[in-house]
Amino acid sequence: MLIFGSFVYSVAVEIFLSPLKISPGGITGVATALNYITNFPTGIYLIGFNLPIIIFGAVKFGKMFIAKSAVVVVLSSFFIEVINNFYTPVFSDVMLGAVFGGALIGAGLGLVMLVGASTGGIDIIVKMLNFKFNISVGRAFLLIDSAVIIFAAIVYKDFQSALYSIITVFVSSKVVDLILCGTIDSKVVFIITNNEEQIKEAITNQVDRGVTILPAFGGYTGRKNNILLCVARNNEINLVRRLVIKLDSGAFMFIVNAGDVIGKGFK
Repeated sequence: MLIFGSFVYSVAVEIFLSPLKISPGGITGVATALNYITNFPTGIYLIGFNLPIIIFGAVKFGKMFIAKSAVVVVLSSFFIEVINNFYTPVFSDVMLGAVFGGALIGAGLGLVMLVGASTGGIDIIVKMLNFKFNISVGRAFLLIDSAVIIFAAIVYKDFQSALYSIITVFVSSKVVDLILCGTIDSKVVFIITNNEEQIKEAITNQVDRGVTILPAFGGYTGRKNNILLCVARNNEINLVRRLVIKLDSGAFMFIVNAGDVIGKGFK
């Protein structure tokens, strides 16, 4: 998984992004921009920037995480240089490069994260900032990637490249979430009703989904009541909604996305 994820990541950088002056953000974005200025190998920049960060992060995150991340950094650097030496750029459509490059970057990141590693650099810096200053991980990534994209736009002397880079970062984040969390195809339904027995039986028998009863206390009414909780597929939610409204038109119901569902009837 580490090898394949590193390869996919490298393909995104060298085939779709770097030739079209699109920054993927992070340390890789800095490395590709510096390569454009100096023509010094991108892979060497990646190793030079990442390894000190990885060594420094070993104290905080454990030897196994750091060892796997170091492997990913070395493999990615190797693959980037191999592709660079044997591949002649053929893509000219910048939008296609931004979208497909972002998708492959996200796929590579997601694959290595699945086995408890990272691509080094920014991931580790963000984790350290979160530990030390309690900065939101998402905010830290946004700030650092924004700075890298601005730096790359200045290097390439092309403001449009920054806009395409934003597309790349957005697409990659969505693909990472897709790989790590899967598609959100289930929802959680919470139902507060005075007709709980009938609704519970209807959902159990007609939707074939289990119902959990949560004891509750009304803050406004001061009455004890129960909340019915049910997890169902997206294509079953409309039936649940109709059953609840049919059996108790005054029921209070709210539905939220389930990021992941594991258990009987699901995974």
